[in-house]
Order: sequence, then C-alpha cells, then structure tokens
Amino acid sequence: MRSMNKIVFQVTQEGDGGYVVELCQNVREAVAGFFFDQTKPASVLFRLERDGVLVTA
Repeated sequence: MRSMNKIVFQVTQEGDGGYVVELCQNVREAVAGFFFDQTKPASVLFRLERDGVLVTA
C-alpha cells in the first residue's frame, strides 16, 4: 500500500469556539487507528472553516 506524506482534516468551527486540544488528541487517535498497519503520514493539516454572517444593509 502507498504511504501518504500529508493528511487533511476539514474542521468546522461552531459558534462557541470548541476545544482545540481535544481535537488534536482525537485526530492523533484517529490517524493511529486508521494507519495501524501502515506508515503514518508525515504531517496532518487542519483546514478551519468558520460560519460567518455578512450584513448587506
């Protein structure tokens, strides 16, 4: 199986902000579980998406 250099997580931030430390730990566990029998990616990239409101009036 081919190894990956990077894996990307799309993260949607809710209005209350959330918890970054908890997110990082959950991602580490998910990556370790998914790649348990393979070479893990060299890096993990978070793409943060925030809900926003644009006032047009």
